[in-house]
Amino acid sequence: MPEYGIDAQIELVQSGRTSGKLVALQIKSGGSYFARRDDIGFIYYGKSENLEYWSAYALPVVIVLHDSSVQLAYWEAVTDESVTETEHGWRITIPVDQRFDFSARDPLAHVADRRFDMLAETRKTVQESLYELALGRDDLRVEVRERISDVWGRGDLRIIIPSPDGQEGIVENWRPVFFGDIPYEEALPQLFPWADITVDEEYYQDHEVNSWSARTTRPHELRPYRDDGVVAEWRLKFKADAVHRVHRMMESLSEDDPRRIRWFELLEDAEMSHQAEGYLRAEAERIISAFGV
Repeated sequence: MPEYGIDAQIELVQSGRTSGKLVALQIKSGGSYFARRDDIGFIYYGKSENLEYWSAYALPVVIVLHDSSVQLAYWEAVTDESVTETEHGWRITIPVDQRFDFSARDPLAHVADRRFDMLAETRKTVQESLYELALGRDDLRVEVRERISDVWGRGDLRIIIPSPDGQEGIVENWRPVFFGDIPYEEALPQLFPWADITVDEEYYQDHEVNSWSARTTRPHELRPYRDDGVVAEWRLKFKADAVHRVHRMMESLSEDDPRRIRWFELLEDAEMSHQAEGYLRAEAERIISAFGV
């Protein structure tokens, strides 16, 4: 099997019931992994690309070192606190008192819980500034560098605001993302479900090379403006969609305002029925037109 850096996933069982708490494992076995140690435990050295992958992984990642000579294993979670950067990569100490056996159940449950908090904070950090900007302006741009041959779907995002003098203010500078095998034209709308995303056609007219036309007959779909088989480059326009813009407007109204009450009723209907989603979008467009915004 191809080695992508995750060997197993475990789900914790509590009181005889599955918990939904998942942890990903990277398992290393052999005497060489126990050759270096300090007062706490065994020192594991890793490559930067593995750390980037594990940091973006949807589950918390735990390194397990297995000593086959005595049939014992030890573990440590990969976190900002446990990892130390080195000149050529990074290292982590696997504590000798953290055995990977039944005693690890409760600590691993804590690792799983903590990861969900980390993911929520990461999503907030990545998207909150962009979301707030998108609610109030129409000129946001997102540049994407897609590493085409990367099995992890690695890419980098940069959020910018153009200015009349040609200078561009950088909001976020090359934050990594990992999409796996999902095509970018599908993954980007999933990453930003609150946004209307289109290509920056004016920019594409000046920069498009090896255009997406070889892969689609619909030029206005999301596509890179440059694709050399190694790296694909995209430049996209972002705007908060009608539903989210109206939602922000309604939140500013008093709680007894009939427009606000009606809007939240529509939201509840949309959550209960997929058929209501289309009506919600249409109603949002009508409200925007009526408000003149």
